[in-house]
Amino acid sequence: ETDLWAVVNNAAMLVLAKLEWMTDAMVESQIQVNLVGPIHVCRVFLPLLYKTRGSRIINITSPCAETRLPMAGVYGATKAGLDTISDSLRIEAGAHGVNMVLLDPGEILSLTPFA
Repeated sequence: ETDLWAVVNNAAMLVLAKLEWMTDAMVESQIQVNLVGPIHVCRVFLPLLYKTRGSRIINITSPCAETRLPMAGVYGATKAGLDTISDSLRIEAGAHGVNMVLLDPGEILSLTPFA
């Protein structure tokens, strides 16, 4: 039997457009990928993570969760929702020895040679 030590939710989808220009599919796909997907992943893997004290869930957020930018409102809303779910999980899963990490890469890409 192998222990599960970490789960990383890193998938993201960003559609830069005014809200009135977005189709329902553009809105719903961002919500599915950025918020509903990580929720499902957490629900599936939490029972396995509970078996390993000190394990962790790492959710990748975005500065857009707190910064209101034009043409990125839906994306920002999904990342703010991910922040809220992460805060709740920090308490809920923490009671079982699972750590919740919310990683906001912020300016990290502009500080690397990959930018």
